[in-house]
Amino acid sequence: MNREYAYNRDRGRCKICGENLRPKFRHCQRLDGTLPLDKINRVPNLAWFCYNCMKIITGGEIPPNINSKMKSKIERYRAKLKVLN
Repeated sequence: MNREYAYNRDRGRCKICGENLRPKFRHCQRLDGTLPLDKINRVPNLAWFCYNCMKIITGGEIPPNINSKMKSKIERYRAKLKVLN
């Protein structure tokens, strides 16, 4: 249920590129995997990404033609997700 709330909060768009999320090409990610079980799936700890941005965040190469705003978002989410690695 919280994933749907996070989806609505994000207005059905990827947190990185802002594209509309299509059903088979979207991913809901927990930002801090070290939280206790009663807090890990709360809406503030969830973010929606398109499949391509999720691949980049989780270690893919940042494309050279990406704008600086998207690059800073990718780096920010990579730093948040480092706790998981």
